[in-house]
Amino acid sequence: MNQMIEKAQTRLKELSPFIITLCVLLSAGWATEVFWDFFEYLTKENIMLHRLLKIVSVVFFFSMAYLLYRKRNVFFRPRTRYFSYDENPEKRKHLVLFLSNLPKKLEETNGIPKGLHLIYEIDKDIETIELLKQEPQHPILWKWEMPLRAIRHHMGILETVTLICSPESINQVYMFLHLCEKYNSFRQIRFYLLARKGDTNKLLQLSPDVTINGYQGFDFEEFDRLSHALWFLLSEFKKNKYKEEEIMIDITGGQKPTSVIGASMTFNLKIKLQYVQTNLPWHVVSYDVLLSSADSGELDS
Repeated sequence: MNQMIEKAQTRLKELSPFIITLCVLLSAGWATEVFWDFFEYLTKENIMLHRLLKIVSVVFFFSMAYLLYRKRNVFFRPRTRYFSYDENPEKRKHLVLFLSNLPKKLEETNGIPKGLHLIYEIDKDIETIELLKQEPQHPILWKWEMPLRAIRHHMGILETVTLICSPESINQVYMFLHLCEKYNSFRQIRFYLLARKGDTNKLLQLSPDVTINGYQGFDFEEFDRLSHALWFLLSEFKKNKYKEEEIMIDITGGQKPTSVIGASMTFNLKIKLQYVQTNLPWHVVSYDVLLSSADSGELDS
């Protein structure tokens, strides 16, 4: 039931521009009738002026119709997406991460691969990870390197990290939290989990006294459910007074659909996308996504 309501709300948001346009068109006739009655009252004793107003109104109508025809490409051509690329993204206060799951065998070592010895100083640990994964014989690759890099980039200003998990990685979310808590530089960050219980989405603040039993992760290939969950998350951010320009969505983890959904959530908003390069030079980059008409000139602004 809740999922149906969320879908209806999302659909209403998508249709709202068309509904508003329809209301404007319907009310335009009423407004025109009121104005015309007023002008007739003013010109009822001046026949020539009355006729002139009628001629002007007809000319105005055909002029606007012609201008609409000239601008038909702006209104009716398919919309296009534009990505603005930033190699040195600004730091933001609120980060959203898709958390990938680790192999089950790593749960025996608290998520840390054998051969990787962390000292819990983030810069030095990242350097160690870089060296180990470039080993020619037995490179050590670790999925949680990227979320650590993503968090490190925003250190000094970052206040919250919201984790979105798969059905597998939600069982490892506290293991990831305990890993992060060992870094002094991450101690001031509040961690949240976006999860679901049945059809109900929930934003939980992670702490030792909060249980996630009964909550589920999201299938990263289930586009509709994940889209509704992201809409829910953004509405929660709005309730918490998070500003759009303070939010970054990291799309490094998860699967291809998560990248598409993450991008679609930021169309024409001040929220930005972030991606941690998985190859050299392993930089954190960001994208600003615009949704606009190719002929409107908006892409040049």
